[in-house]
Amino acid sequence: MTISITVHQVTSVEGPDLYQVENEVTVATDVSDHIFVFNTDDVFSHVATAYDMTTFPLTKALAITAGLAFYRASSVIKTYNTIPDAANFADHSLQRVDELVSELKTLAAGFIHDITHTI
Repeated sequence: MTISITVHQVTSVEGPDLYQVENEVTVATDVSDHIFVFNTDDVFSHVATAYDMTTFPLTKALAITAGLAFYRASSVIKTYNTIPDAANFADHSLQRVDELVSELKTLAAGFIHDITHTI
C-alpha cells in the first residue's frame, strides 16, 4: 500500500490586510482526499488525524445525521489579516499533512493488531 497525499497550495493577497491560503488535495493514493476537518457550522478546525479519518464523515449532512460535531472536506480556504499569520497557517497545514501521511503509513504497516504473545 502506497499512501500519499498531494496538496496544491495557493497563497494570495486579497486586499488591504487580507492574506489568503488555499489548500486543495489534488491526488490521494490509498487514502481519502477529505483531510480537512470542519465543524458542522462550516468552520475549519484542523488537518485530520488518523482517528479523524476513520471517525468523521465526508459531508456535513452525514455528520449531523450521525450526531457528530465534525466532517471532512478535500479543500480549505483561510483568510488572515497579517502575512505572518497566513504564512504560519500555510506552513503548519502542510506539516500536518505530512504527519497525517506518516500516521496512516504506520497504521497500514500493521500497528493495529490483536495478538497473544507467549514467551
